[in-house]
This record gives sequence, structure tokens and C-alpha cells, in this order.
Amino acid sequence: EPHPRGPEMIKAQLDEVIKKLRKRGGGALPGEAVNRCIAHCIESDLSPAQQLDVLEALEFTKLCELDIALMERHVGATLLVIQAMMAAIVPILIPFAEVYKDEGNVGMILSIVATACSLLGSICMAIEKARKFQETSYVGHDAAWAIYKEISLFLALAGPYKEWNKHSGPAWKKYAEAQAKLESDRDSRKNNVYGSSQAQAGVEVGKAEAGKAMAAGLPGIPSMGGAQDGMMSMMEEGQAQAAAAQNAVQSGVQNAQNQAQGAVNQAQQQAQGAVSGAQQAGAGAVSSAGNAAASAGQSARDAAGGSL
Repeated sequence: EPHPRGPEMIKAQLDEVIKKLRKRGGGALPGEAVNRCIAHCIESDLSPAQQLDVLEALEFTKLCELDIALMERHVGATLLVIQAMMAAIVPILIPFAEVYKDEGNVGMILSIVATACSLLGSICMAIEKARKFQETSYVGHDAAWAIYKEISLFLALAGPYKEWNKHSGPAWKKYAEAQAKLESDRDSRKNNVYGSSQAQAGVEVGKAEAGKAMAAGLPGIPSMGGAQDGMMSMMEEGQAQAAAAQNAVQSGVQNAQNQAQGAVNQAQQQAQGAVSGAQQAGAGAVSSAGNAAASAGQSARDAAGGSL
């Protein structure tokens, strides 16, 4: 027998979900899209439990997928920008710290700042690679929009549901199957971000099955060499791209170091030129003063000799 308070509890939960959706509208999914789905769902021939099922899927898609995916995208981009900035600053600070190491605390301060920047860049890189913000953001955003599209088509009885004129019955069963598949695919894709992909797992399983069949002497087993070659080609391409990116970063760091060293050398040459000019000017002044003194002495002796 159904629970005596079942309908009452379902209605309370339904009202709460609608309130949450309307209260936190906007963001990645516009408020008018949320209101449109709510209106279609309420006016449909679905039971209150089925309406709750649809709107809870919409709530999870809106509040727990799209909004969080947008935040993760911003966090991942911020970490990458900080890492790039620190990678550019550290090679510039190190030569200046060496130049000013005998200038009191200036060299020590520059060394401490360079060390702090290096640590900050390393921490940002470790967090981004461990958490995989960019990958999880893409998966969550893509899966959420697919679920929202399925909900919209079902409520409007369009697309794969256009052959029915009501939401209950066969249309609801088709929607439930499609929704379950989309949610399962979303969870699998998120798990694959942190582990081996389904393609790699499929290749390994296929190789194992082929090995068992060959050991048993069964004919007609297709070779997995093509799939394995494709995976190896993808891995080699990824390694080549990673090596190219690393070379570009190293080249940028080397250019920054060369520019910093050139600026230091130019400053040293200018300082040496200024010192040399000052020394030459001082020697000229001393020579001029000596010549003037000698001339004055000679004039005085000549005057004294004439008076005698």
C-alpha cells in the first residue's frame, strides 16, 4: 500500500525544487529557460512523482553541473595564468639577484621573491594537474547541456517524442531510458578523466580475449593490431605535442634570461663609461690646474727678476 503521506510529501518536495530553481536562476542556464521547463512540466499530464523526477534532474543539471562547471573553468584558467606568469618572472629575477648580491639586502630580497614565485607556480601546476579543472569542466558542461536538451524535447514532445501527444505512457518510458543513459555516460566520462579511458580499457580487454582465443586454437579472431597501432599513434602524437610545448616554454625562458642579461650588461657598460668619463674629466682638471699654477709661478719669478 502507498504511504499515507506520500502525495503530501511529494508535493512538498516538488514545491521546494521549484523554489530552488526560480531562486537561483541565471548563470550558465538562463532563468527564462528554467521557467519554461517548469511551466511545461506543471501543465503536463505527468504525475506529481514524475514531475518531481524531471525537475530534480533539471535542478541537478542547473545548480550542480552547469554552474560548477563554469566555476571550475574559471579556476583552471586562473591557475594556468598564474603558472605562466611565475614561469616568466623567475628567470628574470635570478640574474638581478646575482648582480645585486653585494648591494646589502637587495640581492637576498630578490632571491626570496624568485623562490616564492617558483613555489607558487609549482603549486598551481600541481593543483591543476591533480584536480584537472579544465577536463572536468568540459565533461560536466557538455553532459549538462545534453541532459537539458533531452528534458526540453520531452516536455515539448518534440524530436524523438513527437509521435506522442501526451507525456505519460510510452513517452515517459523513452525519456526515462534516455535520461538514465545520459547520466551514466556523464559519470563514466568524469571517472575516465582521472583514470584510463574506455578506449584503452577496450584495447586491453580485446587483446586479452584475442590471446585466450589464440591459445585455445579458435580461428577467425580479428587482430587488435589496428586498434593498438591507433592508440600508439595517438600517444606518440600527444608526446610530440607535449615536447613541442616544453620546447616553446624553454625557448621563452631562455629569451627572457638573455634579455635580462643584456639589460644588466648594458647597465654595467654605461656605469663603466660614466666612471671612465669622470676619471678623464678629473685628470684633465688636475692637468689644467697644474699648468695654470706653473704659469703663475713663472710669471712671479719673471716679475721678481725684473725688479731686481
